[in-house]
Amino acid sequence: MFTESSDSEFKALIDLGLTASNTKVYLTLIKFGPSELSKLAELAKIARPDVYRKLSKLQKMGLIEKILERPARYSAIPINEALSLLLQAKTEEYMEIKKETQILIESSKTAEVNKVNPIENPQFVLIPAGKRLTSKIKTAIENTHFCICNVLSWKRFSQGILNRFGENLERAAARNVASRFIVEKPPRNKTSEDMVRFCREKLGSKIKFIPNKPRTIFAIYDQKQIVITARAETDFQSSPALWSNSSALVALGLDHFEELWKQAKQQLD
Repeated sequence: MFTESSDSEFKALIDLGLTASNTKVYLTLIKFGPSELSKLAELAKIARPDVYRKLSKLQKMGLIEKILERPARYSAIPINEALSLLLQAKTEEYMEIKKETQILIESSKTAEVNKVNPIENPQFVLIPAGKRLTSKIKTAIENTHFCICNVLSWKRFSQGILNRFGENLERAAARNVASRFIVEKPPRNKTSEDMVRFCREKLGSKIKFIPNKPRTIFAIYDQKQIVITARAETDFQSSPALWSNSSALVALGLDHFEELWKQAKQQLD
């Protein structure tokens, strides 16, 4: 019934929220022009009572107009106007959902902060690689109030600062969170020097270097949580991690961090 062009219009209207039958009625009016109810039902191959209900719905949406004559006829607004109207409605719906979702996110953050100190109930959680791990680390940074300690390969350090956690670390710095990084010594070039300078000056971070890739990649937040990467040689997208709030494991990680910190070098040389 419809041309290739109207097939694409059919899909666009469906994507913007119209039902298939409402779309069929609307496009029938676009193709054949203003029509009476009985003629429209015949052209669209839809039962007359059903067409009447769909016309009522389309009128409320502003996509068709009723021509007051005897018998009454119905006319569709131009397709470009219909698409714009539906897109605007969809955008407003999305913005409302986004607003409500943001309220829920903030509410859940508040609830998390108000929970009983989780160290009283030690947990060990294996976090899958990819977006879930990235989200977990971002949340940990956002909830940190005092200090962050990291041991990283240069690859993970550069990935994290440039692509994933830069904004979170900037907000942490604005809250006067002290961050220390022990990082594998990078290749000596302008890019690595600029990145180190950015961390020290923009984020207020302290950075020291070790000669080789660390055997264990981990981060400690407020001396309460630790995230340990399962495979040190991989990037953020390829390795799961162990998260824990166990005070014993956190203390073990801190002892190891402080020992490495004493041995690490301040300069890249």
